Amino acid sequence: MPFAPDPGVTDAEEQDCIARIEFRYAAPDMTGADTPAKPWRHTPTDVLGYGRWGNSYFIKRQMGQPHEQAIQNVLTEIENVVHPPPVPPFNPAPKVWVGNMCGVRISGLLPVPGGSSDPSLFLSWFYHLYDESTRTIIRQAWVDKHLTHWLLSWPDAQVAGVSPQQFKALCIELESNGFHTCVMLSAKPTSSANIRTIQQTLANIMLVLPLLIDTVPMFGVAWEASFWMSPADLQFLIDAIAPLVVPKSRLYVHFQPGYFAYQINGQDTGSFWRTNVGKLTGVLHQRDPNEDKGAMSEYVARITDCLVRFNGADNCPADSGLGGPFDFVACEITANEQFNGSMTEAQGDAWGQAAIHTPPADKVKVMGSGNGF
Repeated sequence: MPFAPDPGVTDAEEQDCIARIEFRYAAPDMTGADTPAKPWRHTPTDVLGYGRWGNSYFIKRQMGQPHEQAIQNVLTEIENVVHPPPVPPFNPAPKVWVGNMCGVRISGLLPVPGGSSDPSLFLSWFYHLYDESTRTIIRQAWVDKHLTHWLLSWPDAQVAGVSPQQFKALCIELESNGFHTCVMLSAKPTSSANIRTIQQTLANIMLVLPLLIDTVPMFGVAWEASFWMSPADLQFLIDAIAPLVVPKSRLYVHFQPGYFAYQINGQDTGSFWRTNVGKLTGVLHQRDPNEDKGAMSEYVARITDCLVRFNGADNCPADSGLGGPFDFVACEITANEQFNGSMTEAQGDAWGQAAIHTPPADKVKVMGSGNGF
């Protein structure tokens, strides 16, 4: 059996899935010499790609899709890999950020693995878990709310069985529909069995990054880098990634709540940013509710501390080396509260507005909000 057994899928349904995938692979455009240019394969020995597409089928069934709908969505995914959508012209991201990574409620969404207990809460980095028709509904909801920036996650998609080619197709889908995508390239391992060296982390990034250059206008080096790697490891990744994407695309760092930099022990905050002049575009900042104790005025004060540094205080460079100061994006503000149901979308938007309206430090201002507008 090519798939792991699942209690919600009958043997007959599984055999039907196998047969229809095999039939699709027997089509003329799937035949030919045994070359690496067969992106539907999961591994070189997985000749018919059952591993990848079987996982995709089971994920859809776990999300509540009936057998026939799940099969059709898998076949559509295969088609997008065999005949990928045209790549739109590169669209540089504007120096503004209008998004909501975890706050938009969309009535009728089905539960997804890892999602909130409120299935209507859409997490932008789980975009890959929804079928094509649902993704259309989600995009329209963002258009209706005038949101333009979309945070995606390669490691989350990869864990769900999404291939690099499929992930690129999702990015193209969003860019073609007028959104500006930012792809988080790495994340802390999900279990002790998944511990990777920093070299292995970079190798995993390089499975997808070359496909996204000239398509994706923004990248994040890692989710919450200061939680799971050393400052030297982070600098290793920055030094490897920046020459590939900067200055055409923007390159950001994201840290644990409240962090603004991640310098080597004993060095000042400014040393991190001085080292990364001409490499990093800025920071996707994460609010620390333990610091502000739920007071918007205190959160604004914390943001101000960051803005004055990007304006040259405390030995921070006032010029990023990329045509202006470093970007400060109030990226993750109330995601935890909205995920656990203790905050509404409107309340989250109010926090986003508080961040956006933080008084600038000379020419340095909050570039936008990624978690409520």
